[in-house]
Amino acid sequence: MKAIVHIGMPKAGSTAIQSWLLSNRASLNDQGFFYGNAHESKVPGSARNYTHTCAELLFGVYSSLGKLTPKRSLLKYFGLRTLEEQHRFTQDHHEYFSALVAANQDKAFVISSELFAAHLRKPKLIRLFIKMLGTHFDDITYVLYFRRQEEFIPSSFAERLKRGSTPDLQQMVYDDPRLDYFATAQLWEKCVGRENLLIRLFEKDAFQEGDLFADFAQTLGINPRGFVASKRENRSPSAATLKILNAINAPSSGYYDDQKKLTPLGRRVMKELFALDAQTSFDKLRLTDDQINTIRDHCKNSNEKLRATYFPERAELFPEREFAAPNDPSDLAAQVAELSTALVTKLHTNDTPSVSTPRLWPLKRRMRQ
Repeated sequence: MKAIVHIGMPKAGSTAIQSWLLSNRASLNDQGFFYGNAHESKVPGSARNYTHTCAELLFGVYSSLGKLTPKRSLLKYFGLRTLEEQHRFTQDHHEYFSALVAANQDKAFVISSELFAAHLRKPKLIRLFIKMLGTHFDDITYVLYFRRQEEFIPSSFAERLKRGSTPDLQQMVYDDPRLDYFATAQLWEKCVGRENLLIRLFEKDAFQEGDLFADFAQTLGINPRGFVASKRENRSPSAATLKILNAINAPSSGYYDDQKKLTPLGRRVMKELFALDAQTSFDKLRLTDDQINTIRDHCKNSNEKLRATYFPERAELFPEREFAAPNDPSDLAAQVAELSTALVTKLHTNDTPSVSTPRLWPLKRRMRQ
């Protein structure tokens, strides 16, 4: 049995690929590939958000170590609180998945998840993951996409703010271990073997026909003619929204409880903020020339090793590119003021007893800083 496992590197098109796969399950089936139910759990409602995360495989890796997965939000989503519950869940899924594989012996399975890249960063974990997959498949290809670092950093910064963190952009520019792509490629190569590893670039000039979906279709060895082009987009918030998010996420903002979970007011503020952001055409976060040059200098040696090893036909892994000018401070301040004013007005317009004027003061005050 064959499987293609997409190790979804952060901010490298994973959401788009998974949406494309889901939209074309019937066409994939016609060409001998299975994608869909293989990634759905028997737990009621669990396929709602994690249809293609393969969380069960991650649970299995940690269960074999006698540990709960560190992804606590994932455990909560599936209603798992103890190691025993996680182990039982893993066993149930193993039986379910085994039956699914047995019923589709004529198909190659496609598996894709960002969780793999996020949590399988040590050889021991990767080898346990390979061992688990090996109980079902004897021919496995692992696919990784890498995105140029000067695009990855602002996108990752925005994602972390959306998830409630208060990241330091400058610190990410100077010291983010995820930027060493060669080290990541070598880690997976040493565990799965060079012959089973396919490294791709999330770069238009490196895509088959200049298209991500055509490129992934090539990794599967299929003809995507007639496939539906996915329209799903993991939209990045504007720079003004990121400024407001940073204020909301601050420990002293009052929008999070003692368990670092959004309060009812915090959830409302977030919901209205993203709704307003979707209606604007405000500037996205743009790095300064100094930040871009720092990133490129920092990644130069690693990128050259990756190029020489996996892309010798390219003169440069990520050729220097002209980016838009960095955000103008005065323009950004004006956009923050406009958006925060609209946000507070929106919350007052839809006022409820839980959203009183005093409880909005922290947001107003921080937006003036």
